[in-house]
Amino acid sequence: MIDPIKDEVDVISDDFQNSTGIKVSNNTRNLIAETISSIIEDPHPAWQLAGGQREVFAQAYIKALPLYLYGIWKEGPIGGPITSFQFLHWLSNNLDAGLCVIRKP
Repeated sequence: MIDPIKDEVDVISDDFQNSTGIKVSNNTRNLIAETISSIIEDPHPAWQLAGGQREVFAQAYIKALPLYLYGIWKEGPIGGPITSFQFLHWLSNNLDAGLCVIRKP
């Protein structure tokens, strides 16, 4: 995991909690940071991206994270913090809608 990405995820998660009252669990924060870090550190072999493009994609996902958290929250019901499995469920439903950089036929 890339530490600056984890730091950004923590700040965004704290801001989300302050504005909505909904906490993002520590496990979820770690999973999100690891997922975004993997774009740079462990990308899919089919990703044919020019140098520096992985970092650009990672930053785009970090900037969009508040919207992603809001989307998870709106899927509800949330009786506590946003959990890792809520994130995974949301990700499974939204991966091809713009999160994956692999071109689809």
